[in-house]
Amino acid sequence: MSIHALDVSRAHGCRALFAIIIGTSSLTMIAPAMGEITKAAAASKDILDTIAMETKIDFNTQGNKPESVTGHISLRNVSFAYPQRPTIKVLDDVGMHFEAGKITALLGPSGSGKSTIVALIEKFYEPTSGSVMLDGKELKELNTKYLRSQVGMVQQETFLFNDTIYNNVAHGLFGTAEDEFSEEDKRKLVEEACIHANADSFIRKLPNGYDTRVGERGSVLSGGQRQRVAIARSIISDPRILLLDEATSALDPIAERAVQAALDEVSKKRTTIVIAHKLATVMKADKIIVIGSGKVVEEGSHHALLAANGAYARLVRAQNLHLALDAEESTSDDNAKVQELPPEKLERTQSTGSTAVISAQTKPDDHFRKISLVKCVALVLREMRSARLYFVCGIIAAVAGGGVFPASAILFSRLVTVFKYDGEELERRGNFFALMFFILALGTLFAYASLGFFFTVAGMITAKFYRSEYFDAMLRQDIGFFDLEGNASGALTSRLSTDSQALQDLVSANLGLITIVIVNILGCWTLALILGWKLTLVAIFGCLPALFFAGFMRMRMEMQSQDKIAARYEESARFASEAVGAIRTIASLNLEAKVLRLYGDRLGATVKSFYRHVLVTMILFGLSDSLDLVGR
Repeated sequence: MSIHALDVSRAHGCRALFAIIIGTSSLTMIAPAMGEITKAAAASKDILDTIAMETKIDFNTQGNKPESVTGHISLRNVSFAYPQRPTIKVLDDVGMHFEAGKITALLGPSGSGKSTIVALIEKFYEPTSGSVMLDGKELKELNTKYLRSQVGMVQQETFLFNDTIYNNVAHGLFGTAEDEFSEEDKRKLVEEACIHANADSFIRKLPNGYDTRVGERGSVLSGGQRQRVAIARSIISDPRILLLDEATSALDPIAERAVQAALDEVSKKRTTIVIAHKLATVMKADKIIVIGSGKVVEEGSHHALLAANGAYARLVRAQNLHLALDAEESTSDDNAKVQELPPEKLERTQSTGSTAVISAQTKPDDHFRKISLVKCVALVLREMRSARLYFVCGIIAAVAGGGVFPASAILFSRLVTVFKYDGEELERRGNFFALMFFILALGTLFAYASLGFFFTVAGMITAKFYRSEYFDAMLRQDIGFFDLEGNASGALTSRLSTDSQALQDLVSANLGLITIVIVNILGCWTLALILGWKLTLVAIFGCLPALFFAGFMRMRMEMQSQDKIAARYEESARFASEAVGAIRTIASLNLEAKVLRLYGDRLGATVKSFYRHVLVTMILFGLSDSLDLVGR
């Protein structure tokens, strides 16, 4: 082989070697992202499975939509068992009728099936056997959204969105023709509904009237006030059927009297089904149905059932209702005087307290990322005594992993000298350095495996400790802490998950890599200064400042971006948590599409606001990598 051909062969060999080194070093950049790729793959399965899940009840276009509804409801031989307990019958061959325009009360002990009947009428479930009829048509033949638009429901646990009173009441118009009205006309409808629900007077005394925000789950309002707002929301669309599921059971006597007066007003000319344990609230019902063990025990008017001396009479005697009636007659004058007082006047102290809460709402101090990385790591190492051995072993493994790069540089500097040889000497030296690289690879395998093991275990121990401490600290806060903006239950739940996970990621994935990078930089600088300090100084002060600046700016912008994204997605997480917690309310009001749109708006605003930010970040990302190649 000629000298020229030998030189060309050596040049090609060097190029091939450099290409392999650059390619393999680029492949190593994939490794830090493997954890996130694994998490994304696991999360995608749950997402896709949930999206693909089929529902038994259609919520879209199927089903009939009658031109009018009178409100006559009947259950014919209905049996039902919840899917989680298929062997236990909640309703057993039940038959009953709810006459149109009349008030019917359902009584019975807990677990007798009263609320289940309401759930079947709302078409939350379908009966196992038998049929539920509305005006002679089976509910499964009717369009689900249309059916629920004809039904208003007030539950014991009233749910209000963290929004204004006006928006909460106006939710009841969604899906109706009135929802397309102008803002002024819709406000008139809201006010009329609140007047009928006996809520207008106390609303106008609030700081911002109908535009007062009610707080998470209506925490700014009292129990009676929340119930009356919920009643207004249920009747604003003028439904033909009204379902009252223990609507006054959790209220004090004064609030109960105010809410009951509102219910008496809105029940007129509607098919009303009342569920109550307090017999005094159902005496005026046109018909009372007593249920026990999933079957109808007896039914009739209050006086007829008393005369029959059956189950209803026993319930009356158990609650000493006859004594209460005698006491009510003997103190009718005193009660009349009390009833003359407007309920809002008696509750005014509560409203004033709520005003203070509203005015005191401020954004909590944001301490996110105000602690430096060094201080954060020092605090973790100081407090996590039980994991110190894992930290020490992990740091030793990280130092060994960081020393791989200077060692490979030394081997590579010796390796390129083999191209000046040929024949057996070239093969012998090539095999020797191949063996050295193999040994270095085994050392790297052991170092990185140990690094991953020790820091992963330390990260899990750290996350467990701080997650528990974080949750304990939340539980120990004053109630006013949860009234602050950004401290809703959904937001706190999101922070409990994401913040603890971020700390675990720091310890398990990033702390070892940071140590490797520091050892790598110091080792390579020291080696370079020993071998050629002049060229090294040029590289350090000529190339590295630009590389560090691009990397620092990229990291800083990513951190700022994560702060903003966390804040934005915290709000969407709060909203989603709120919506899932009120799924029955959302379903009864046909708000699924509106909630989805509001959630999409929150997510869309987050994405749009970061287009420019991500563009700048990606430019710096490319710059930080391209400067590395320029330096080579």
